[in-house]
This record gives sequence, C-alpha cells and structure tokens, in this order.
Amino acid sequence: MAGIPKDILPVGLLMKEHRLIDKMVAVVDKKVAAYRGSGKPSVEFIDAVIDFFSVYADENHHGKEEKILFERLAQRDMTAEDRTTMEALLSDHVSGRKIIRRLRELKGALIVNNPEAIDETIDQLQALVSLYSQHVDREDNHFFLPVMRYFNKSEQEQMIEDFVEFDTSMIHDHYRKIVTMCSERQD
Repeated sequence: MAGIPKDILPVGLLMKEHRLIDKMVAVVDKKVAAYRGSGKPSVEFIDAVIDFFSVYADENHHGKEEKILFERLAQRDMTAEDRTTMEALLSDHVSGRKIIRRLRELKGALIVNNPEAIDETIDQLQALVSLYSQHVDREDNHFFLPVMRYFNKSEQEQMIEDFVEFDTSMIHDHYRKIVTMCSERQD
C-alpha cells in the first residue's frame, strides 16, 4: 500500500473520489444553467458526461462500494437504519445508471436538433446533478464514517488493499471489454 497513510480509513479513499465527482457535478450544474438560458448541450459535452459518470463514478467508484464495501457490510449485523441507508444508496446507483442510459439514447436526437430531446437532455443533466449532490452528501455525512465501526483495523486495511487492487484491474477490464466489443462488431 505504498503512498497510502496507515491511519486512513477505507472510506477516506471513497470520499477523496467524491471530491472529483463534486467538481464534475458543479461543471454540469453550471452548464445546465447556461443551457436553460438559450443553449443546447453539445454532443461532445454529453459524451464527456456519459464517460465520466459511467466509467469513473459508476464502474470505478460505485464498483468499489458495491463489490467491496457494501458486500462486506451486508454480511454484518447492521442496524436497521444503516441497512436502509445502504439500500437507498444502491437505489441511487441504479437511478444514476438510468439517467446515463437515457442520455445515451438522447444523443442521436440532439445531433438533429430535436427540441424535445434538447429539453429532455437538459432535464436529465439536472437530474444527474440533483442525484449526485444528495447521494455524495448522504455517503460523506451520514453513512461512510459510521459504518466503519463494523470492521476492525485489520479488516479495514484489507479493504484498502482490495480498493487499490480494484482500481488497478478496473481500467484494464474496462478496456478489454471495449476491445472485445469492437472485434465482435459487424460494421
């Protein structure tokens, strides 16, 4: 675990990732305000939003939450409140995926300047801002630190190692899938 302080909590790494997500949410929020005034989202911007939220926020960040932290929490004797919060956070992840899926669907209509698609795209971007703003707040301020009590120091250290391993393999797995998909395409 070179470069990671020994006294850091596993959720500290997730909270650090939240700071980059917060920055992207602020960018999207600013763009939404501009688009509501008189603009239209560019396809390039929508592509960047889709890439950021599907790869960084969902595959990477939510991947660590779901496949490491939440799976381990699910095996613990959690309070009803903590379990309910975790279920709500998982539901947020599903909602975020739906928004991104809808933005992908809207891209084609954006290209041909479909006015309804422009309005819906802006609405979906606003929904993404709202979702991630409340989601990050709930994790940072109401969930992450309290649930660390379910793990001893050794388990927390193992979780950090597993997060680092996840990060290391995730990007390679992601692009292996892309290569496979491209090689199987018939166009």
